[in-house]
Amino acid sequence: MKISTTHQQFADRLRNKRAIKHPEEFLGKNWKDVLNFWIFIDTLNEDQWKSIKDAHYSLRLHECNLAIDAAIDAAWLAAGAGGCDAALFTSGYAACEIIGSHILKEQGKSLVSFPLYLKFSQ
Repeated sequence: MKISTTHQQFADRLRNKRAIKHPEEFLGKNWKDVLNFWIFIDTLNEDQWKSIKDAHYSLRLHECNLAIDAAIDAAWLAAGAGGCDAALFTSGYAACEIIGSHILKEQGKSLVSFPLYLKFSQ
């Protein structure tokens, strides 16, 4: 298994080396998608990060805040407090959306942060 920089930071944040070899215990059922996302974000350059940040700041504040709250709540339900906190700290709201994407889908809610990365995924 390839270990991304963010995956290592996640394990360090948890203070639990087990998170490296058994991420499913800390990231919930969408753990493979989270790991792939983390490998992907390791490839982003400074200009791409700036573009993502600018796109995030251009979102309507109220809608963005609602989406962020939903993502954090879903990640908390899917991965627990520790996994949610460590993912949020190391890779932000997009990771929380991925962790809890199945819950957000059940609730009829859209992903907001994660799609901002998609234009760089080709």
